[in-house]
Amino acid sequence: DEAVEALGQVAEGVNTVRLVRDKARAESVYMPLAEGLYQVLFEGVPAREMARLLMRGEQSSDVEFVLPRESVQQAHRRVEAGKPGGGEV
Repeated sequence: DEAVEALGQVAEGVNTVRLVRDKARAESVYMPLAEGLYQVLFEGVPAREMARLLMRGEQSSDVEFVLPRESVQQAHRRVEAGKPGGGEV
């Protein structure tokens, strides 16, 4: 609301955060940053508190280059074949 008041319009990305968060939930995709931004922008969670929560969150392999090559290849094959669990490695 503060950004809207200051700019006189919706700040760029605000609506995108809502769409990305909703799509992530609908597809059961783990996106802690999108969820955190949504909570700050639309649910009144203080940004500082959300930053602390995100920093303390469980660490996971969310980028392919830290995973064994074979795991990445298997996941890609599952996605291409349309099999469930393609996004999980």
